[in-house]
Amino acid sequence: MKKTYAIVWLLALAMSPSAQNSPPPSMDAMKKLDFLVGEWKGEGWIAFGSGERRTFTQSETIQPKLGGMLLQVEGLGKSKDPGKEGKIIHNAFAIVSYDDKVKQIRWHAYTADGRYVDTDLKPIQEKVVEWSIQSPGATIRFTMNLSEKDRWIETGEFSADGTKWMKFFEMKLQRVK
Repeated sequence: MKKTYAIVWLLALAMSPSAQNSPPPSMDAMKKLDFLVGEWKGEGWIAFGSGERRTFTQSETIQPKLGGMLLQVEGLGKSKDPGKEGKIIHNAFAIVSYDDKVKQIRWHAYTADGRYVDTDLKPIQEKVVEWSIQSPGATIRFTMNLSEKDRWIETGEFSADGTKWMKFFEMKLQRVK
């Protein structure tokens, strides 16, 4: 019996280095998001229900973590509106990861005012991803399009019925690093 345990233990030891050398399935999924990595700067606008539109400058920093198993996203938006120039209007942090159980990329985002969202990040086409939020009586979706070299265009849309969409947000960024 002792010999059997010793052999099983030795086999487990022998197999573990080879298992560590092969990348986990999540690495393939996360590598598809490498196009996001970098530092981005630009500007955008957001419209509110009253029709009021506010403009802002935006920076986004995206870094791989844990050898690419995670992406860390930090976003900072500052007002461009007269009398409010430079005031922080958006301060967010997100972690992008792959959930092996459901075979889906997850978007875990947090804002400085305590709000958060935990949702799927869905590839729509090459270098275009989408994530959405369900709110009472509506869906809000964001589409991040990086199909043009070193350019990030993100739109936010609102729909009460899931078929008619109204754009309320647009951001255009340029890769700076």
